[in-house]
Amino acid sequence: MNGDGILDWGRVNPEAALCREMRLCRHVVPARGKPVLVFWRSARPAVVMGRGRSMFRDVHVEAARCDGVAIICRPSGGGTVFLPGGSSSGLVTCVSVIVPAAGSDLKASPIRKFFRTALAPLLEGLGRLGVDASFAGISDIAVGGRKIAGSAQARKRSAVMVHASVLIETPWKSIERYIRQPDDAPDYRRGRSHGDFLTDLCTETGMSAEEADRELVNVVSRRFTAHGAAIVS
Repeated sequence: MNGDGILDWGRVNPEAALCREMRLCRHVVPARGKPVLVFWRSARPAVVMGRGRSMFRDVHVEAARCDGVAIICRPSGGGTVFLPGGSSSGLVTCVSVIVPAAGSDLKASPIRKFFRTALAPLLEGLGRLGVDASFAGISDIAVGGRKIAGSAQARKRSAVMVHASVLIETPWKSIERYIRQPDDAPDYRRGRSHGDFLTDLCTETGMSAEEADRELVNVVSRRFTAHGAAIVS
């Protein structure tokens, strides 16, 4: 971790990354007393469900099992996402902001407000890359009504975490194969298919996946550092 509280884990096992995030929530961030920003990408393909989601409502389970794709439940809410990795095409960058509960009123703040406060560095970072993004629904970030990032939060006694999944290069075939059309989608989706509803950073900027990922990390890190204590106020 650098002095600004920024970590980049590269490509990691998704179960391990989720465990490490919870360790940060319970121990590291409260002891540090300042927010921490984490980036990671999955080292293997996985379907990750929000807490309380139904596997058989959200996932084409037989297809995932047939292809050896892990189905994982994370400790936060939100919907179900596909994370590419290994030999699968596409790239999703996971961005987590973890804020200590002590000395902050964010834990008691409305959920929508906390999403917008914690994800401000991400939204501003996208803007620095020329992407005209805005908040949509409760916890999404969209470009022209098409989702580029979804997020969820976990509120623990010692810290609050928001993690976002940013579509860098959309794994279209995998999403269609493993993720069902949600029956509780936000209103702005308007019944659209995955292909009509989603966009990604490569499409919006013309960058390659590697360049888009690298530039996203750089600009979001700078905006996180610039916000500093404002994230917990």
